[in-house]
Amino acid sequence: SLGIGVRDFNNILKTIKAESEQRNLKTLVEAETLGGVINGWLIEYIYDPFKDEARLAYRSPDGEIGERPFVDIDNVRYYPTEPNAFVRQEVVLFPSKLGPVKPTRELVGIIEAYIRSVYLWPDNVWPKLVAYYALLTWVYDAFEAIPYLRAVGEAGAGKSEMMRRVGQVCYRTMTASGANTASTFFRATEMYRGTVFIDEADLHDGGDMSNDIVKFLNLGAMKGNPIARTVEGKDRNGDRTFFVQPFNTFCPKLIAMRKEFKDDAVATRSLTMKLIPREPIELKQAGVRLTMNSETRENARKIRNMLLRWRMANWQPEIEIDEDDIDFEISSRLNQVTTSLLRLAKGDD
Repeated sequence: SLGIGVRDFNNILKTIKAESEQRNLKTLVEAETLGGVINGWLIEYIYDPFKDEARLAYRSPDGEIGERPFVDIDNVRYYPTEPNAFVRQEVVLFPSKLGPVKPTRELVGIIEAYIRSVYLWPDNVWPKLVAYYALLTWVYDAFEAIPYLRAVGEAGAGKSEMMRRVGQVCYRTMTASGANTASTFFRATEMYRGTVFIDEADLHDGGDMSNDIVKFLNLGAMKGNPIARTVEGKDRNGDRTFFVQPFNTFCPKLIAMRKEFKDDAVATRSLTMKLIPREPIELKQAGVRLTMNSETRENARKIRNMLLRWRMANWQPEIEIDEDDIDFEISSRLNQVTTSLLRLAKGDD
């Protein structure tokens, strides 16, 4: 009917397709992202400190997993947010690439071996428990409630070093201290949505229920408890105005402190280790270094890369907990926050 052959017809189709794709490229909107769930895509931020380069890992709606310099989703081209001082100085820790695939039990064993190598633990139960906690941080946003990991002990007990080393394998660990303001905590949580490590968490007022940092901790073990603050902005006419903005508080938290808060609500949301000082000879005999070195950090980075791959394969919008895991010998609050941990450890005696 057209008076042309099949070859000419196919060439016309190729030309039309190419022109159509070119038009679509011109309509793409560019945006920066630190990751998240975008129209069925799971996006994660990757930073390679040796190349000073950021990329995006992704899981597409059809299950494809990979990494790219950018990801196109519904006419928006998402680029990784330009690395800032927080990223470059590892105030916030990210994976450097997608690591190899590891089954859950093998990965827990790798994390536990790392954890045993960097700290002299009070017993053999805590390293396995902490390994599962580190795993939990990589899918915490799939649960409604999570526990905190807390270390309490006198000066010299190694609380800070232990938490700092555990934080090396947790999801997007952000380092802070009790000297930071509450505003710093919830704004950083809103931006990075990772694990908050609070060092020297003892507060000047003893940490009663009116303290803003204590409120941040009490609210942040469960989803749906944002902190609302008035922030400055501009209205549609460009005039200065103020509006109320909610800030996320829900995330895993690593807490190192000397004494209990006056308000015991944080304790009811925490798995708490009571630590005592160790002599240098004990650490040397156990093969535990006093300080982290480049080899330790690189080992932790490789584990973060494996954990990123595990998150991309295992994350779901919601992971159901098992009501059979309820322990009638502990409080309802502790049951509420620990069933997520038990869900991941299902089948591990």
